[in-house]
Amino acid sequence: MLSTELAAGEQLRTVPGENVTRMKIDLNLADADAFGRETLQRIRQHLGSDLLITGSYLAMGKEASDKIRIDFRLQDAAVGETLASISETVTEGELLDLVSRTVEELRSKLGVGAISETDASAVRASLPSYPEAARLYSEGLERLRVFEAIAARDRLQEAVNIEPEHAQSHSALAAAWSALGYESKAREQAKTAFDLSNSLSREDRLSIEGRYREISRDWTKAIEIYRTLWNFFPDNIDYGIRLATVQTSAGQGQGALTTIDQLHELPAPLGADPRIDLAEAKAAGTVGDFKREQVAAARASAKGRAQGAGLVVAQARSLEGSAWERLGQHDHAVAAFVEARPLFTAASDLRGAALALQLSGDVLYDKGDFVGAMKVHEEALAVFRQVGADQNVAGALNRIGNVLYDQGKLAEAKAYYEQTLRLDREMGNRAGEAGSLGNLANVLDGLGDLEGSRKLQEEGLQAFTAVGDKRGLASTLNNLGVVLAEMGELDEAKKRFGQALETQRQNAYRRGEAYALSGLGDVHLLQDDLAESRKRMEEALAIRKDMGEQLNTALSQLQLAALSLEEAKPAESEKLALTAVYEFRKEKSPDQEASANAMLARSLLAQGKLADAESAAQRAASLSPKAGSRLPRFDAALAMARVLAASGKIAEAEKTLTSLLNETAKFGYVPYEFEARLALGEIEIKAGRSSARSQLSVVEKEARAKGFLLLASKAAKAKN
Repeated sequence: MLSTELAAGEQLRTVPGENVTRMKIDLNLADADAFGRETLQRIRQHLGSDLLITGSYLAMGKEASDKIRIDFRLQDAAVGETLASISETVTEGELLDLVSRTVEELRSKLGVGAISETDASAVRASLPSYPEAARLYSEGLERLRVFEAIAARDRLQEAVNIEPEHAQSHSALAAAWSALGYESKAREQAKTAFDLSNSLSREDRLSIEGRYREISRDWTKAIEIYRTLWNFFPDNIDYGIRLATVQTSAGQGQGALTTIDQLHELPAPLGADPRIDLAEAKAAGTVGDFKREQVAAARASAKGRAQGAGLVVAQARSLEGSAWERLGQHDHAVAAFVEARPLFTAASDLRGAALALQLSGDVLYDKGDFVGAMKVHEEALAVFRQVGADQNVAGALNRIGNVLYDQGKLAEAKAYYEQTLRLDREMGNRAGEAGSLGNLANVLDGLGDLEGSRKLQEEGLQAFTAVGDKRGLASTLNNLGVVLAEMGELDEAKKRFGQALETQRQNAYRRGEAYALSGLGDVHLLQDDLAESRKRMEEALAIRKDMGEQLNTALSQLQLAALSLEEAKPAESEKLALTAVYEFRKEKSPDQEASANAMLARSLLAQGKLADAESAAQRAASLSPKAGSRLPRFDAALAMARVLAASGKIAEAEKTLTSLLNETAKFGYVPYEFEARLALGEIEIKAGRSSARSQLSVVEKEARAKGFLLLASKAAKAKN
């Protein structure tokens, strides 16, 4: 009530309550009637506030006729002097009158005129009319400011039930729903607040509309409103930071950085506020300038330490860790997340602490430590559920699904992805929905539903485009390239991999860049462009080694083993495949270990090491049923058929290949279908079958028509 009346008429700028709460958390500041000079200077440095109002109240209870004693002090934060002291005892019913008298006296002390009737009307409209609604509204704001979104939502919902015409209660409830991840409910409350805001002051009216436009993702209007507020109040960096934040969310990262440059130019202490550096780090991350993100976050961290602002340091170190992770510096990333987590906890921000933990789990996942990543993500999930952060719950479920997927547990991964998609749709989280669609598409791919996978990947592509998520867009382009290659559409697959590579390079996201390079390497190999294939595969391998991604490094080595075999370098192929086998075994990844043993069998067979090749093929065959994906089973069957044929067991080899051919044709895995037909033709040629050459001619013709030039060349060579 006091700050609302003081701000009336726009002659004084009051610091937002959430900033004051954050300052008290950062400085570990206890409630007090007044503060000493040193503490006042720390407060001024943190808030940029010239004046400070402190106070206390004593509720005397029913026996004292519900009287309340209130004490106010106005202090000069720069010099530490007390400018005014006010102490009065009133009944509860006289509380509003007391606030008005106090404001009048304070405004007089500060040389500010009395509130006009128009402004007084706006003040009355901004405050709840009913005492119980006012109490619930105040308590809801307090809970929201200390990260207790569920408690805030419950109190604010009660407040709007009592007084449904109070715009600010609806706006605060929108913020609570948004913090919990429920975008549709947040949008509904924000719209109601906007509709009820006509009688408020210009600043309050625009602030409420700004929140509504932001939650509704009406970025153009939101940017216009926050720019207007900043123009009205150029010394209020909150509006400048809000503008930069919305520009970042709108995908206008460069525009946000321009706004941030203007904020940095403000005179101290405003331009030195670490929140500007935090906003800069976030904006830089969205435009792929991860080095600038890291530098800005480190600067915010240093300022936070100087201020003793633990929450600022926590937010900064979390952002810095994300930047280090994107730059491939995993050790630096983990150190940042480890430091951030207890700082969030000390500030009672359990959600922030769980997010820092989750990000450290992402690093473990990137390095192939699936056991460690699973443990961390499950721990973070429990905290998100405890605090009711459903959007973060969805994110944690999605990450657990990713771990299960990479372990080959596709059915379990699918269950987690479906939970994620259900939550995302319930909350109206379009970006999360896009990611869930892509992950489910990957599962369908592994389970053999290529057409279903393609459809979901294309839906995810549209969704990522709609929300402006370039990183998600690039990952989906890459995944779509994989599906298209499996369906035999090599030119289209190459196009998608190329688009993914260009986007990932724009984002400076090296991990994603390696995936796109790997996909291009596979396509070039199938198109018989071995030199370009090696170039792309080795580029991917170099990135993965530099980033310390052991599992993905092994995948690149397995790729190069296949290429080396086609280059007539079977000993090199054997060495690469064996290295991959050991790594996949260590990572407990039966899918990849089966495929690696199959490749090892082929490289050994090419060197005439039949007994060793048979052992490797047997290991591939025993591991492949444990795999969630069909592809390792295809690899194992091809290797076993060739070993059987080399051992003179022609009938068994043909039976194995016929079964494989039926399955690949049924599910539409074109490269494997060609491989099976080629192997069958080669075996029949050796067996002296008269029909073998005509069958290989058909394989050559069809493979060439679809761009599978390596297979066409091998078919032509086999029939001759």
